[in-house]
Amino acid sequence: MENQALQLELLGMNEQVQHAERTSEQIEKLYADAVEATHNISRANVQLDKAIRTNRSARKYMIVFFLVASLALLFLDWWNS
Repeated sequence: MENQALQLELLGMNEQVQHAERTSEQIEKLYADAVEATHNISRANVQLDKAIRTNRSARKYMIVFFLVASLALLFLDWWNS
């Protein structure tokens, strides 16, 4: 009777150890995924900064273009009148 109780207890402990090992593997995978996600976020931030700088530059060129085009139209209108 006592032998069976000990065997059942050992089986229960063995299952707990196996569960702990599986959980440990899952935690390690989650950690690796978190590190990779952090790296991807850092790269994305660099790309966003680059896009913001490019957008600022393009906006300046568009403003200059429309200003020059407007002044040219005003000049041509004045010249023809």
